[in-house]
Amino acid sequence: MESLPPRRRGRTLNMLLNQLVRHDPAAYQMCVMCDNEGLHHCARCNAPYCSSKCQTDDWPLHKTICRDLAGGFASSERPGRDSRRMLLFPVDEAYPKLIWLENNFDKGTPGYMAEMSETLNAPTRLPGSRFTRALTAITINFSIAFRRCGHVLRLVVLVRPGVPALRLNNSTTKLSPPGHAVLHMGPVLVYSEHPTITPTRETAQGIRGSSATEILDINARDLRTAVDHFQFMSLNPCITNPSRFPAGFYQCQIWPAIKINCDGDIELLQAYMPRGQALPRYEHVSVPSEVPTPRYPIAWARVLDLPWMVNRPLCNEGLDFDKRTNKAGMHFCTVIFPGDPADDGDMVTVGTRFCEDIGTLVVNHARGARISLLHLRCLAAWCEENELTDEDAEKDTGGSDPEDDDDGYDLMDVLGDHMAKNERWVKIVNAAKQHWANFLEKKRDDPDAANIVSPWDL
Repeated sequence: MESLPPRRRGRTLNMLLNQLVRHDPAAYQMCVMCDNEGLHHCARCNAPYCSSKCQTDDWPLHKTICRDLAGGFASSERPGRDSRRMLLFPVDEAYPKLIWLENNFDKGTPGYMAEMSETLNAPTRLPGSRFTRALTAITINFSIAFRRCGHVLRLVVLVRPGVPALRLNNSTTKLSPPGHAVLHMGPVLVYSEHPTITPTRETAQGIRGSSATEILDINARDLRTAVDHFQFMSLNPCITNPSRFPAGFYQCQIWPAIKINCDGDIELLQAYMPRGQALPRYEHVSVPSEVPTPRYPIAWARVLDLPWMVNRPLCNEGLDFDKRTNKAGMHFCTVIFPGDPADDGDMVTVGTRFCEDIGTLVVNHARGARISLLHLRCLAAWCEENELTDEDAEKDTGGSDPEDDDDGYDLMDVLGDHMAKNERWVKIVNAAKQHWANFLEKKRDDPDAANIVSPWDL
């Protein structure tokens, strides 16, 4: 498709989209929460639900627009023939809200784009351009393909660097636990449309046709679908709503993990934490077994036959926060992730530069077992006691016996021992296991240590 001319490429994409999302009015009568038949309805706004459970589960979100759907934003209250109901996620408000936008051709921009630009406070449009400099529309149907929408849903945002000094969107941030989803800067607008492709003639190069777009009213299902998009984005550092995550659709599993929050997120998200609490430095989360960013084996864990993996999600990369480092992540990197990314197959080691930019670290077991924070701290303590630091990893001890080497173990030598499974490697593993037993004995009064198993038994 990339080899096609731009105009033909656009028509081909439109035809593919039309096949993916055909106008399906029957979907409007499906349950707001799922794709089952909506046999029950909200007593106020008539939104469909398949059961009282789905209606109860959806109520915390649905109540933000329920009264408006039945009142000033009902179809009978349309202010003009060309007015369409859309969904706005404001920057400074706690919840999304409905708005009417007019198809106004008098402002020099075709369709609803001029009204959208004003609503989002976009800069003046470029001369002769349909879109403003920093306004873009994203089709979200591809990211929520497990939902039967019945039409195309588009998310309109302001894109940096065209619009400087954008502030964190309060209404989208409150949709998920702090730090569990991508942070959105600036207002967000969601609208629905129905693209139609009318074939005119068939040629040797394919079907030629004309396209048109009809803007539709946003409904209650669209709000839930938009929230699903925010909560299940592939770039999110973890799964924000495990009970609703469509693991079966994505053919993956839900795995436990430990998230190490960066300094920038901790400072920025303080306002979204309960009074007197701070975003925890470490927290247990859930992640999909397949993620878009690479997972690297943790070097010293790999040496000890612990299949632990680490990755750095790119969810908030590039945001201009004052504090861009991850102090806790840097500590773990210099202790148990020594070295720099290497191209030596599965023996990849991750160094300090891995954490210099903003972002979180996520640690998980390669087979999906639950790693405890005590496991991670025990490994770090073992490395520190044996002086296994990033500097030591760069030294060449010449294969000397680690018991006679005051500088500690050399990573590359021990990796070779691990591959050979020789006697020195067996001594190292046994010493680490004994360290775990001693570490657990010191933590016997810690509630987190109750019923915890050895990391080698996971």
